[in-house]
Amino acid sequence: MAKQGKYAHVLPQLKKEPLVKPERWHLVEAVKKEVLNPSGPPDLMPIDGFTEQMDFIMLKLLDAAKREIGPNQYSAEFARVYAELRGAKDVVDRWLSSLNLLIEAYMVLMVERFEVEGIKGLRLENGQPVSTHPEPYAKVTDPKAFLEWCLANDDLKAKLTLHWQTINAIAKERLLAGEEDPPGVETTSLTKIRLGSE
Repeated sequence: MAKQGKYAHVLPQLKKEPLVKPERWHLVEAVKKEVLNPSGPPDLMPIDGFTEQMDFIMLKLLDAAKREIGPNQYSAEFARVYAELRGAKDVVDRWLSSLNLLIEAYMVLMVERFEVEGIKGLRLENGQPVSTHPEPYAKVTDPKAFLEWCLANDDLKAKLTLHWQTINAIAKERLLAGEEDPPGVETTSLTKIRLGSE
């Protein structure tokens, strides 16, 4: 008999959350179609072969970047390498974004197939288990009501704080207005770097 999770008795009462956020649904559906109807034959190299090559190239890039300047320790050289590394990071970020979308599409396809086959998990040939399990997922739908509830709870009241971005915006506004920092906040100067048209 399968082990029942600690939330098993309450989960049937909860509305099921979609696997994909509504704003990403069309993207994931498009990638699912590409996976289910590929435009060509599979590549002969397995995914982990590409991963090993990518790891090798990334390590070479990092090592080369550490030796790029050599004796030319001038501001222009540091700025050039900084800009080139930012460009490399942009490429990695694009890959990561596409990779995350592909992972999301495969996750949805896998969960859908598990449900069709009536299974919760399986073990891969390498022995690695892959399984699904529902669990409660809370989201704030009425911030004002939730804040009032938190303020009425002494244990939670002490834990309340704003997001850092909000705190920073408040501190900047007060600084421009010639006002002091809010209590418990210290505003310092942080050097930021702007590259190109940022």
